[in-house]
Amino acid sequence: MVSPACPGEGCSYGEWMACDSVRVYGATDPSAGVIEWLTTDEPFVVETGTVIVRRPGAILVKRRTPQHTVGEAGYYFEPGDTVFVLNYLGEGFFDVSHRGQTLEAEVFWPWDSWHPAEDHEYTGEVLQDVQTEFWVSANTDDVTGWVWVDSARVAMANSLDPWPPECR
Repeated sequence: MVSPACPGEGCSYGEWMACDSVRVYGATDPSAGVIEWLTTDEPFVVETGTVIVRRPGAILVKRRTPQHTVGEAGYYFEPGDTVFVLNYLGEGFFDVSHRGQTLEAEVFWPWDSWHPAEDHEYTGEVLQDVQTEFWVSANTDDVTGWVWVDSARVAMANSLDPWPPECR
């Protein structure tokens, strides 16, 4: 499954920065071959991105779990349901597939990047972790190609920060 996306809180397109040598591929697949290398501190423009779901996550619902999304009616995951995790959106929310529909859901399973109160009880059990790849278009003066963000050290544009991206 492939979907247009910019996962994570504040993720946005615009000017990004290479923080190391970064491969630019001819397509969203490493086997497409490297068409250019970006050098450390080289800016590039990102106009679009895509998340490729190599393997969806699978969460088994253990207890009735309410979900409330801004602008949408609430719904419930029922015990015994399997919810398939597709893509992280930000702020603890994910795109998931449930009963043939793609929905936005708040995390209810153990997840390394989420730290609830110590007495929190999860209502979902991880059966399989999600495997995704995040790719962005990389436009430079010389070429347009694709950067596999998961394997590159880059500084992203951030809609929550008015300053240009910088490597740390």
